Amino acid sequence: MNAEHIVSLLETIKDETFTLDSDQDERDGFSYAVELYEGEKLKMAFSPNSFKKKYYITDESLTISLEQFFDGTTE
Repeated sequence: MNAEHIVSLLETIKDETFTLDSDQDERDGFSYAVELYEGEKLKMAFSPNSFKKKYYITDESLTISLEQFFDGTTE
């Protein structure tokens, strides 16, 4: 993947709404996870239902955007 691909994903998901899940019990597993690095340094990591060690109600449009990105079906 190149920088254009990543910028396209970020542009697609930048307006997603994250709704905090009232159940913050620890969980296992996820369908997709994104980790963004600058060189060797991790700058941001998230999945459709977690960000910054908090759990969120999964937004179907975010999941679809990530599926398309990982499947290579986004522009």
